[in-house]
Amino acid sequence: MNLWKNLLTWTCLALSVAGFVASTFAADPPTQVADHAPIAFDGEKTAWHGFDRYDFLMDENTLAIKPMKAEDDEKDGIKHQVQGQRR
Repeated sequence: MNLWKNLLTWTCLALSVAGFVASTFAADPPTQVADHAPIAFDGEKTAWHGFDRYDFLMDENTLAIKPMKAEDDEKDGIKHQVQGQRR
């Protein structure tokens, strides 16, 4: 009886591994990314804790992104929120 139990256990394990491997390799192959340079951001670059900071606004309706200049009193937070725009 113990032999059949072990045989059943190993058979289930082998089928599970085979199903996992088959589903992994049957997935869609990765798509090729076109070789082109990324679009440069035309906004002003400022320093923020040693990192480059780019300020921009995104329109909530059209999702258009446009650069902006942050006010000098803003420092680490957003103080001047524009209605209908996200930062």
